[in-house]
Amino acid sequence: MQLDVRHHEVGNGLTISLAAADGSPWVSAGLTSVANLFRAPELPYAALVAVPRSSAVLFTPVGSDRVTADIVLLGRLVADMHRDSDDPCSPGLFWMHAGALYRIDRGDGTKVTLPVELEPVVASLPKS
Repeated sequence: MQLDVRHHEVGNGLTISLAAADGSPWVSAGLTSVANLFRAPELPYAALVAVPRSSAVLFTPVGSDRVTADIVLLGRLVADMHRDSDDPCSPGLFWMHAGALYRIDRGDGTKVTLPVELEPVVASLPKS
């Protein structure tokens, strides 16, 4: 399967990488090896990932304390992609860290609740 990997500026300086293969439901399996899929450099704070469509995986490294604003923006994008898809997978957004996926709870507007397991990571994020 040939994946098309593209990088997109989605606003506020946030760039995402999107791996897709139209019509292939197997792309979502790439979530388990997202760092390899995107040939990511070191990820000291890991990455935000999503699978809005079975044929697409979305990825962006976490790099600073602006992660909450990035989650709000990315969450809207993922929800739109999921809603408009002909092969929907999940409207959820996840933080991948140390080989585990943590679901991020997004409320209305800009409300974001991060898993308590990530508190040490969030506390160590560089200031933007």
